[in-house]
Amino acid sequence: MQERDRVRGNDIGPAGKTVGDRVRRVRESLEWTQHDLSRVLTDRGRPIPVSSIGRIESGQRKVDVDDLLALALALDVSPLSLLLPFTQRWADYIDTDTIGTQVPALDVWRWALGVAPLGEASSNDFSDVANATRDFQLRSYPWWLEVDADINHRMLEIDRRFPSPPLAPGEKPDPLYEGDDGSA
Repeated sequence: MQERDRVRGNDIGPAGKTVGDRVRRVRESLEWTQHDLSRVLTDRGRPIPVSSIGRIESGQRKVDVDDLLALALALDVSPLSLLLPFTQRWADYIDTDTIGTQVPALDVWRWALGVAPLGEASSNDFSDVANATRDFQLRSYPWWLEVDADINHRMLEIDRRFPSPPLAPGEKPDPLYEGDDGSA
C-alpha cells in the first residue's frame, strides 16, 4: 500500500494574513506584549500560547472563528476590525484573492457590515438594485437591527481640499493603518 501525503487544507490566504497583521497592530497600539495578550486570553477561558500568537501575527498560523472572537474580545475591538484591513483612504483598493478582485475599501466595509452587496450591480434599473440591496440586508442581519454605514462626507470634503501631506522625516505613521509605513 502506497502512503499518501496528507493534505491539510488550504494555505493561509490574504484574509488570514490580514487577521495576523491586525492583531499585531491593535496589540501594539495597546502597548501590550504577546505575553500580555496570551494572559488576557487565558483569563477569558480561551488560552492561546505566546508562541501561537507570534505565529498568528506572522501569518504562519490560521485563526479559527472561536479564536477570532476571543482575540477581538481580548483586544476590545469588533471582529470585523481584525478581518478587514484599515486603509489610509476609503477609496484605496483592497487587493485580495479571497474576494477575487480589487475592491475599494469602503465597498468591502459596507459589505461586511451588511449595508450593501459586494460587486457591481447587474442592472441599470434602480428598483432592481434597491431590491437586491434590501434582500441582501434581510439576509445579513436581524430584522430588529438597523445598520447604516457610509463615508463621513464632511471628513471626505476636508480630505479633498487639504490632502494629507506625506509624513515628515522622523514622523511615525499611525500604526493601526496600512500604507504610510510601507507595510502591507
